[in-house]
Amino acid sequence: GAWKVTAKKGKMEQTLMANVRQGGSSNLAFRIAPAAGGGVDNKKFQALQAAFAAAGAAAEAGDHDGAIAKYNEAIGIMPDCKDCYTNIGYEHNAKREYDKSIVAFGKALEMDKDHADASVGLGVAYFNTQKFADAKAQFETAVRVNPGHGFAQYQLGMTSLNLGQLPDAVKALEAYLVAEPNGDKAAEVKATLPAIKGMIK
Repeated sequence: GAWKVTAKKGKMEQTLMANVRQGGSSNLAFRIAPAAGGGVDNKKFQALQAAFAAAGAAAEAGDHDGAIAKYNEAIGIMPDCKDCYTNIGYEHNAKREYDKSIVAFGKALEMDKDHADASVGLGVAYFNTQKFADAKAQFETAVRVNPGHGFAQYQLGMTSLNLGQLPDAVKALEAYLVAEPNGDKAAEVKATLPAIKGMIK
């Protein structure tokens, strides 16, 4: 969902928006600026909040184009909204428009190279276009930033498996079970791990 986060130091403050996905995280990079009139421009912030909320609602309803339009509207208000670009990437992934999602995730990572969710989304785009080595690099970045990111660990395991890198696959899948012992993929991973371990000489 959409969250409003404010950092304050003395008479200075900044408010940023973050959209946190289930099982994900959001890293906010604050650039503290002097507060004007007691804080951020309320009308501007309200417009940003409305666009962000509308984008989230559209995404949940499966209206990917509507969500993308609203995230772009939010970017028009706050050009450095890295979470907007990340979510645009996820919407393009859902539409299997991987060339467009790669661009969107790239913009988010230009703003924050340690944005785990952007790395995961980019990894998914690479995975689905058979670029497994590139995908693995992104998932590795995501778990370095956030070792508890279960989905990233799972994807890292599956990508390593596709690359024939079985020890790496086992390590990542075991990390997934630590992060999400009752996760959506837990039963699958528990059933698969013995077979993968059995193939390691």
